[in-house]
Amino acid sequence: MVFDQGVPIKKMTALREAFFNDLATPMMAERLFAEVPDIVFCIKNVEGVYLSANRAFATRLGVKSVDYILGKKVEDLFPPQLAEMYQEQDDLVLEKGQEIPYRL
Repeated sequence: MVFDQGVPIKKMTALREAFFNDLATPMMAERLFAEVPDIVFCIKNVEGVYLSANRAFATRLGVKSVDYILGKKVEDLFPPQLAEMYQEQDDLVLEKGQEIPYRL
C-alpha cells in the first residue's frame, strides 16, 4: 500500500475528489469566498442576474450590502461602457465555455 504522509494514496485521492466536488457547488464556493477581502466573487444565472456575491464585490461597487447586488444585472450596477464589456465577457463564457481569469 502506498502512503502520503501516513495516509493511503487511495484514501487521499478520495478526500481530494470529495473536496473539489464540494467546491463545484455554488453554496460551497459562496462560503469559501464570503469573507475573502481581496477576491471579488459572484454567481449569475444564464439571464445575467446576480444570485450571489461577496463583501469584496459590494465594497468594489461602493455599496453597503451584498443584498443591494442580488437580483440585479450588470446594467443595473455599472456605467454603460463597463456593463457592455462585462456582458460581452458573460456571453463568451456562456456561448463558448471559455474561462476569463483575472477579470471582474
